[in-house]
Amino acid sequence: MNIYPKGKGKNIPLTPFHKRELAVFILFCCLTITLNGQSLAQLELKFLNINQLLNTELAKYDSLNTVHNNMISAIDKEKQKDAADEEKITNMLASTVVISNQVKEQQIKIDRIENDLESIKKSLDKKYAAIIDSLKTLENSSEYSGNKEFLKSQILYYIEKRLLVAPKIYSLSFDAQKLIQYKSSSKGDTLEQKIYKEYLSNALSEVNTQAEQLTLLKDEIEEIVFLQNETFDFIEDIDSDIPFNPVIQSSEKSAGDENVFLGGDPRVSDNQSSKIYFQANSYLHIFNQLKTSSEVDVQSPWQTPTDTIPANLTFQQYLNLLVEVDKMLQDYKIILKHKLEFN
Repeated sequence: MNIYPKGKGKNIPLTPFHKRELAVFILFCCLTITLNGQSLAQLELKFLNINQLLNTELAKYDSLNTVHNNMISAIDKEKQKDAADEEKITNMLASTVVISNQVKEQQIKIDRIENDLESIKKSLDKKYAAIIDSLKTLENSSEYSGNKEFLKSQILYYIEKRLLVAPKIYSLSFDAQKLIQYKSSSKGDTLEQKIYKEYLSNALSEVNTQAEQLTLLKDEIEEIVFLQNETFDFIEDIDSDIPFNPVIQSSEKSAGDENVFLGGDPRVSDNQSSKIYFQANSYLHIFNQLKTSSEVDVQSPWQTPTDTIPANLTFQQYLNLLVEVDKMLQDYKIILKHKLEFN
């Protein structure tokens, strides 16, 4: 590799030492270089701030909604009186309309904030993916003589951070049980058949999307479990409060030590538990949506709709759930394809 511009100097190959230094420099660039004018530290801080803003606005929405519901109840009670005061009811209704409009405006504000948050999450996901790829390149390099166990711990660290910006998980929009139990009363090219096939096709498309998203998440959780097993002994010997990058350390420390968990402990860290818990509950809900379908029968540790996600959820338990949901989705895909083909 020529380290001089064309036509100048000599062609001097880089030594392994120089290659290692270059690799570390490239990784440093991944950590600090800007994305759309913003560094990783800035994006992380913005993510935390907008997330806090979202929680504040959601609390306002809940408060307004409670006031609105209480006003509706008060109006209903007033109407049920033998001698209802019509003027009072009219005034109460007018006040209710004002609160109702405030609820709608607050929902619009929340939707806007959520869109901003999703945009930042996508940017962070790209940054984390680039960092993980760079770390893996270093780990797999035969010319790198540094501490590969530490690299593994950092890969784990950034995969865990990437989980925090994972896309929203939506439950299935259709009734899985009714859809597969439904039997058309007519044959041939009827309107009923067309509507039913379109419904089946939309359901299959949704299941495919869910399965693809789950596969990506499952792969990341599998890697976390593997890396936790690989790095557990190593992480016990280092200060897990010292992140790999001083730039990230600065942003995270100033935000209340958010996401400083380095990995190693098989249990999910406290600052991740809420995010992972809601993710897991979303997938448990999907599992229960499919489990109620009589044609889908998968033996698993998550047997009934009354099952709940344990408070001390481990990544291994989360992985077990994802594996079972994946089986259910794959089985359901087969059923939907069969119905599309023979209906």
